[in-house]
Amino acid sequence: MPTATETKLTTEPKEKTKRQIVNGWMREIYVEADRNIPDAAALALSQLNGRGFEEELIRYALSKWMADIAHRERTLVKKDPEGFLPGAVTARTGAAIDGYFFSVWMMPNGKSLGECSVEELQEFASAQEVIGNGHHHNARFYRWLAEKCDESSTVSESVTEAEAAEKWQEISTKG
Repeated sequence: MPTATETKLTTEPKEKTKRQIVNGWMREIYVEADRNIPDAAALALSQLNGRGFEEELIRYALSKWMADIAHRERTLVKKDPEGFLPGAVTARTGAAIDGYFFSVWMMPNGKSLGECSVEELQEFASAQEVIGNGHHHNARFYRWLAEKCDESSTVSESVTEAEAAEKWQEISTKG
């Protein structure tokens, strides 16, 4: 009998792009593998191998890899001892920055910051706000959990899943 993922491989609507289809399957496979990344990757390879999505998977994996490299490069630029503050986006003053800052700061679409349009910048700004809001919600939730725990206890010993889920819902929907 085919798995749920294998069934969806042949019944997914045609109007979605291959990337959208694969992304949906990857989420399902991740959950099916109990959110264990190495297990999910192995399961994905076994279920999708030979189904015509290899190029899309490779392209996606390589783009994520390149995005990670670009992120590391941006971090190094931001931590440059000659003027950038660690972890901050502050530029050196004067002519030394000309032709350097815009060309080194790589954006998620692979362009340098200096090559981006207003529309692209607005899109990236919105994405960063969503990511930032998610991190902020996580931080508030972790602090709440820490307050509920004794020094010698774990989360599951101190808070019920229902309490945690209720608090998460409160934090994530009300900000």
